[in-house]
Amino acid sequence: SLGKEEKVSSAEAGDSASAKTSKIAFLCLVRRKPFSRSLEIAMLTEELTDLELADSRSKDQPNSIRIFVLKEAFRTNTNKVMKDIFIFCLLFALGLSSLSGKTHEELLAPYEARIWEGEESKRFLYRTASPDKVAKGEKYPLLVFFHGAGGRGNDNKGQLLDAGGLVAFQKEAIRTKRESYVFAGQVPKGSGWVDVGWNLLGHRMPKVSDSMKMAFDALDAFIAEDKNQVDSKRIYVMGLSMGGYGTWDAIQRRPGLFAVVEINLLPRISSSFPFGHGTATGTP
Repeated sequence: SLGKEEKVSSAEAGDSASAKTSKIAFLCLVRRKPFSRSLEIAMLTEELTDLELADSRSKDQPNSIRIFVLKEAFRTNTNKVMKDIFIFCLLFALGLSSLSGKTHEELLAPYEARIWEGEESKRFLYRTASPDKVAKGEKYPLLVFFHGAGGRGNDNKGQLLDAGGLVAFQKEAIRTKRESYVFAGQVPKGSGWVDVGWNLLGHRMPKVSDSMKMAFDALDAFIAEDKNQVDSKRIYVMGLSMGGYGTWDAIQRRPGLFAVVEINLLPRISSSFPFGHGTATGTP
């Protein structure tokens, strides 16, 4: 409780954390014991909090050196975690590719390459696909996919190749068994779905980005095409990594458009919550 914390002097707090500090810093920097990195980071956070609390109550700041060592250990482990995530995603994508048994060009064949001409000569590249079989008079769902940073470019392919998305769609039989249309746009290199810094913990909705505006324009036009039998009550949206920013931005700007939302940052980690007249799933 807060009352008990007030009774702890800076010297007592420093002494109680001293032994654990050296041990944890040693484990994290030298890595002689098989501690999970996530556990190490959690322990580091706890010890840093204790030490910084002790120093905040002392003019001499006796724990400054230990705090520095812990912060270096924290930085090292965080970088290793991000490296592990990158390697995992790469292996995951390669694994999906080996399962498909088809080349990327063969998988891309059903996805028609299109270009949306926007204002001031701006262009938006995107691909669309129809269900494998379309019966006259029937309505079908539409999946809108926002790619991650790895899919940026001007080849009108990367948005589907990003993180094995194209192979995953094939494996999940999006066009065949699930009988769905697909819409996937591509952001140019150096740009994003949302014009905000990725290092921010939160932000107010900015002006719509060029890519997002043109994506909506192209999407509305695709839905309105006579030949496309899209069910307006079954328009689903999902985003991967950077595309997660795009998905949140899209559902805020057009809250009545999408029935189901899914945001994926890491494979196999997801949670569900209600959204509009459908369901939203996302990663923490």
